[in-house]
Amino acid sequence: MKRLLLLSIFLCSSLCGYAAVPLTGAFGLKFGEVFTPNDSNTQGAVRTDERARLLAYRFQPAAQNRHFIEYWVYITPVTHRIYRIVAVARANTEQLAIEQQNAILTVARDRYDGDFSIHDRWVNQGTRSVTVRPPLPQPDGSVLWQVAYTDQALGGRIFAANNGMAEEVDETGL
Repeated sequence: MKRLLLLSIFLCSSLCGYAAVPLTGAFGLKFGEVFTPNDSNTQGAVRTDERARLLAYRFQPAAQNRHFIEYWVYITPVTHRIYRIVAVARANTEQLAIEQQNAILTVARDRYDGDFSIHDRWVNQGTRSVTVRPPLPQPDGSVLWQVAYTDQALGGRIFAANNGMAEEVDETGL
């Protein structure tokens, strides 16, 4: 009986070590948290999301990844809750950009243990995802690429609200 109990404890502890980590955000920011843009947390740069017509704010994370040259946070217009976090990288060649993207996707797949498509360039965990965009060649010969961490449930409601199809929902407690 003792052996069976010890074996059960060992197996449970081994399996628990491989449990998926919830996809809650990236670069020190969490989905659903309030991000009020101000001079201390943004770098003064603002851009507009092309689909949802929402503003994104450039920010500097506490711990930076050497591959990324800029970071953007997308927030809801009324409650200022974070629903998307984007990091942009620059590589010397398209092949290097693809290798870096594959490395990011592999880490995301292993860490978040969600649905995965290396071909389609995403990892999904419920309504949250990690995606990469195709590399974009630049005039100087370098290549830009980006990774986006998104809460589609929250982002979808915001898109609908901005297009007059629904009202923004207060996501308190998200």
